[in-house]
Amino acid sequence: MNISQFSFRPRFFSFQTVKARLLFAFVVFLMVSLFMVIAVVWFESKENRINNLVSTLTQINLDLKDCGKLEKDFFTYETINPQFFEQGTSEFLLKRKIIHQDIFQKLAKLKHLEELEGIEIDQNIDEIVYQLQNFNILFDSLVFLSKKRGFKDYGLEGEMRRCIHQIEKSGYLFNHTTLLTMRRHEKDFMLRKEEQYVQKVLQTASLLRQELSQNKNLSESERIRVNDLLNRYVILFNEIVELERHIGLNINLGLKHSISSLEMDIENKLHEINNKIFNEVEEIGTQIKILLVIVMITGITLNILTAYVILNKLGKPIIELSENIRNIINNHLENEDKLLEITSKDEIGLLASDFNTMLAEIRAQNKEIRHQNAQLQEAYENIKLLSRLGQDITAHLDMTTLIDRVYVSVQSLMPAEYFGIGIIDDTHQQICFKDQILYGERIEKMSFSLNDTKHIALWSIKNREDILIKDASQPHQYFPYKILPIKEKIPLSLIVVPLFSQEEIIGVMTVQSFNSHAYSEYHHGLLKNLATYITIALENANSYFEIQQQRQEIHEKNQNIQMSIHYAQRIQEAILPSLEKIHKTLPESFVFFRPRNFVSGDFYWFNETKEKIFIAAADCTGHGVPGAFMSMMCYEMLNEIIIKNKVYDPARILKLLDKGIVSALKQHETQNKDGMDISLCIIDKLSETKSVEFAGAKHPLYYIQNERLHIIKGDIFPLGGVFPKTSVQKEYKKHLITLHEKTPTTFYLCSDGYQDQFGGPFRKKFMTKRLKQLFLEIYPLSMEEQKAKINDTFIDWKGDCEQTDDILIIGFKINSLQS
Repeated sequence: MNISQFSFRPRFFSFQTVKARLLFAFVVFLMVSLFMVIAVVWFESKENRINNLVSTLTQINLDLKDCGKLEKDFFTYETINPQFFEQGTSEFLLKRKIIHQDIFQKLAKLKHLEELEGIEIDQNIDEIVYQLQNFNILFDSLVFLSKKRGFKDYGLEGEMRRCIHQIEKSGYLFNHTTLLTMRRHEKDFMLRKEEQYVQKVLQTASLLRQELSQNKNLSESERIRVNDLLNRYVILFNEIVELERHIGLNINLGLKHSISSLEMDIENKLHEINNKIFNEVEEIGTQIKILLVIVMITGITLNILTAYVILNKLGKPIIELSENIRNIINNHLENEDKLLEITSKDEIGLLASDFNTMLAEIRAQNKEIRHQNAQLQEAYENIKLLSRLGQDITAHLDMTTLIDRVYVSVQSLMPAEYFGIGIIDDTHQQICFKDQILYGERIEKMSFSLNDTKHIALWSIKNREDILIKDASQPHQYFPYKILPIKEKIPLSLIVVPLFSQEEIIGVMTVQSFNSHAYSEYHHGLLKNLATYITIALENANSYFEIQQQRQEIHEKNQNIQMSIHYAQRIQEAILPSLEKIHKTLPESFVFFRPRNFVSGDFYWFNETKEKIFIAAADCTGHGVPGAFMSMMCYEMLNEIIIKNKVYDPARILKLLDKGIVSALKQHETQNKDGMDISLCIIDKLSETKSVEFAGAKHPLYYIQNERLHIIKGDIFPLGGVFPKTSVQKEYKKHLITLHEKTPTTFYLCSDGYQDQFGGPFRKKFMTKRLKQLFLEIYPLSMEEQKAKINDTFIDWKGDCEQTDDILIIGFKINSLQS
């Protein structure tokens, strides 16, 4: 924009200028505002002084109340505090002294305040000061007398108590009733401060003297000593009485009455001063408010008048100019309208002239901007298209489909008679153009050695740079690399872009045209951006191919593993005792067996002889295949110990199992901790009254008799595992359960998988408490119903949680009269 086209500005100090007029208005406004600020500050200072005066007066009243509280606290606490009589100082007195000094200072300050010159309070203040001084003298006298009187072992009271204690400890045997009566009257006087107890003390002392003079068992010297002590006690008591009378036996006597009267006079004088000062303060405050309102109204009126004069001179042309500018803006500067001609020589007139000049320039520039916007819109559409094409390209994993989609994408962005993607084959040290498209048709693949000096794509690979040739008929910088003919026809324009994957070149992409100047820098940029998506797509396709191969391998291995696990499951199921055999021996029984995986570390064991029935629930370390190996080994150990070696004592069986596991796993050498928890029941069939023997390693036995649940805890040692030599040797106990004649007994053996299952509304363990409650709920049901209830409860509790461990619960019911 040409600055010289704008109008010449008038001098600043010309009164015709808006600047000068606004400056004049500003100076007027500033002076009025300054006057108002000064007035407000003065009024605020005056008000603060008045507030400080009121605050001082209020504080004097509060200080006097604090002094009264300290005085009361002193006589309440310190006159019975031995520390005060030892040290002679009191924190209450020190605080009172400081507050009184502060009160004198504040009273002196009130005498010199200019706001109070209109009222005569000096004499009142002097009278209060004089009365406060007299009050302090009387209070000090009261403190002195209280200290002289003493307490317990201090002062006159302490000396009096020592006299009476010496009398009590003397060899002279008084009538204890009389002595105790005198002490009681003494205490009554100390507490109640009544004259009648003084006479009673003195009368009782006279009785003690008579008793002393009549006692013939005392020596003369002893009688004189005791009599002197008694006289000394009476003298001290009389002195205390006189002190109490001087202090005041009640609030209407002695120093207490004088202090109370003086305190009331001080309050009256202070109340009189308060009334005078508060009346004066209220009058001053009213005057200040009236003056402040007058000043504010005057200042606001002057500012309004000044603003009206200035706006009347400047507002009208500015409003007209503003409306004219708004109309032009609403028309989007399209019309050839000009601003309203303003003839004034101030800045407003010059602004209208300058705006007309600027409007012409803006309209000229708008034409150029619209042209650039069209180009930007085209570029924006291409970028959106490029983004969609990139998403489409990266979504394809098949190489052939990928090349087709890329070719369609390139065709939508630029002319491309030929399109090809070459991939580097590191194994054969060549670049292979497997998929090439010419005029929309695929042509046979081509391969070039990476050491070839003919194909211009190899220059791009070796130099890691893009190639843009607009006219191949002219000399170019890529010699001696050549542009090879396609179907015996040489392209005149081409772009070659290397494809990078993590800084490593994996191939090139090229578009070629048989027309010169078919491609520009813009096309080069589009193809370079597209190369990023193509690289990602190539990597995805390669990764997809590798994943498919790995998935096939994993699938085959998984099938083999599943076949092995299913085979192991069949083996474990074949080893476990059949449920038909258990039901034949124990008709009322069930086995709830739910492995976490196909095979289980939990197992149940059953056997029957002529004399015994054996049933056990075992839980080996781990679950799945490792647990299954342990369970098979421990199952065979049970067979060998019970069936082959005919060991029928349950504790002995567990002991042999422990030794067998330690030996089989060589735990003394390997320090292996694997083992087994078990609960074992042996039912005696031949005894007159049937009984059940039980031994357990960490697992309990639950049984219900007469509607009560009983628990026999297993021993704390697991089977297997080596403990330090210093620890207690493993021992397992045998427990005997006697069956009732008419009432059947229901037994439950279980591993810890059921109660350790997570679930419920808060995803917590089922816990043993719920399991015991479940047993109490289901034991009256048939065994099939019990098993179904246990299964339903487990499914409801587990919900969508995974099964935590292998689960085994065995239940059976025995009646002692069964044959």
